[in-house]
Amino acid sequence: MYLTEREMHPSGARPILEAIRAYSDRGWHVDLLRGHDELPANAEPITDYIFPNVTFYGERVVYPWPISGRMPIGNTLRRWRFCYGFTRTVVHRALRLAQSQRYDVICGYEMFGAIAAKRLAPRLRLPVVTRYQGTVVLPHLDRPRPLLWWSYGTQILALRCPGDLTIMTNDGTGGDEALHRLRSPVKDLRFWINGSNPVPRVHRQEAAAQRAALGLAPDDRVVLTVSRLAIWKRVDRAIAALAKLDGNRDNVHLVIIGQGAMAAPWKALAAELGIADRVHFVGWVAHEGLGPYYAMADIFLTLYDLSNMGNPLFEAMRHGRPIITLDVGATATIITDGENGMLVPADPDPVPEVARRLQRLLDDAELRGRLGRAAARFAEQNFWTWSERANAEVDAVEELAARHHKSREAT
Repeated sequence: MYLTEREMHPSGARPILEAIRAYSDRGWHVDLLRGHDELPANAEPITDYIFPNVTFYGERVVYPWPISGRMPIGNTLRRWRFCYGFTRTVVHRALRLAQSQRYDVICGYEMFGAIAAKRLAPRLRLPVVTRYQGTVVLPHLDRPRPLLWWSYGTQILALRCPGDLTIMTNDGTGGDEALHRLRSPVKDLRFWINGSNPVPRVHRQEAAAQRAALGLAPDDRVVLTVSRLAIWKRVDRAIAALAKLDGNRDNVHLVIIGQGAMAAPWKALAAELGIADRVHFVGWVAHEGLGPYYAMADIFLTLYDLSNMGNPLFEAMRHGRPIITLDVGATATIITDGENGMLVPADPDPVPEVARRLQRLLDDAELRGRLGRAAARFAEQNFWTWSERANAEVDAVEELAARHHKSREAT
């Protein structure tokens, strides 16, 4: 059973979606519990949700106290308020479900799910799996303790939740080190990178058609970035680097795939820098439709603040694109500068160096080819597919459930 604060949708969070697919394929029954303040009260459960044997239970979160959005400390209080309300809501629902359904494992997904699973486990006497998609707290653990708890208290509380099995995504943000420094009572840690399916190869004609659809000429150069348009993804760095290219570079275009709150500010930035006609905001594209974009790209950029070990980087490497990225988090465990990509120091301002590296790659087709081929070889040798990654997770959970059953039978 998963306890998750995220909406589970076919186009939703890929790591959890692939895990649920694997559970379903292996014959598990999965009950998904989600709490949110926008859900209708007493909503009917959805059976066979996305996959067979998966039931979705949406619960409206019941809050213990109101809070004003005008309060200067409102965001922090809202996080604690939601944490309390979510935990209380889904635990009560889970206990009701457990009266008629026998469960083998409780899985808490991300911080609110992990906290709820901790509260629920002693009452159902079941093993707990805590599941995290990385963490943002590691760079802040040296802050004074009151300030640390005020800013990141819910995340720290979640990471300190004991799990019989803890699955922490190795996304370059140092989740394993954060667990160690927080003295989290983890019994069995699996520190794994996400899976990444190869993007289907496309014919040159498809790539040419995609270029034409964007209004690009056959001899235009294309720089690609793929990410959610959130502030820490720093797509603004790619826009600024394009504006800093020397010489006549009117044939160099930046294609941005993704949607999010920063779309409007970054469009305004491109206009301010005088390159709006060479920056193309495509919006959201399904994974199955990314092939033509990777195929038409000459260079791939990913310039996040915390880490760049996300699926867009993995997919670009699988597709053999030359990559420019930042040396933040554990990105250097994937990209070796000058061998399978270009790794730029992040501080103090990486944009001028990104622009220099970008210009060098644009001018050197042989270098682009060499880095792209090395990236594809690395991906083939080191990355696993989503199916492999999800099945490894289910294997670990099945081993945990078997140990638990054996110990209960022995007593």
